Amino acid sequence: MAKRKEDTTQRAQRIEEWVREHGGQVYRTALFYMKDHAAAEDIVQDTFVLAFRHMDSFRGKSSPATWLMRIAANRAKEELRSRWHRSVSPREDWEAQAAAMAAGPSPEEDLSDREDMIRALGKLDDKSRRALLLHYYYGFRDREIAVIEDLSPAAVRKRLERGRKRLGELLVEDGKGPEYEPG
Repeated sequence: MAKRKEDTTQRAQRIEEWVREHGGQVYRTALFYMKDHAAAEDIVQDTFVLAFRHMDSFRGKSSPATWLMRIAANRAKEELRSRWHRSVSPREDWEAQAAAMAAGPSPEEDLSDREDMIRALGKLDDKSRRALLLHYYYGFRDREIAVIEDLSPAAVRKRLERGRKRLGELLVEDGKGPEYEPG
């Protein structure tokens, strides 16, 4: 009995540590999928409850962040597939999501460029947008994104390639891309 209580205490401590270290990242991922703050908070809570319950299955082959992001992504996808969610899902609100993702631009970063990029990201298909955000915003490598999205690394690279190309096209269309010459 004492051994089980000790294991539970150690699990709780590890989860508390992961919440501190990765909670914001898990929330932003959940918000990315759910596009609603309350629903994202529910996904975050579910993610850490599931991580607590299934901690024995975490073998350390990936980082805790990758494992948690995979749980959050899968839980969000399950929720989005549910009949209830499809019937009451809020419409996409990229401005609210952008505010959650922005988390403070660096001083040298031009806010209008950031807003243009966020608007262009909002026009991408979900698969490309997820791949680009996971890679550039969260800093995950191809193989980590493959684990999170349940894809092959080659499929992730293809999504990144297509997403970059389309993002560039959208920025050019809006007069914000590299081919844009003011004048």
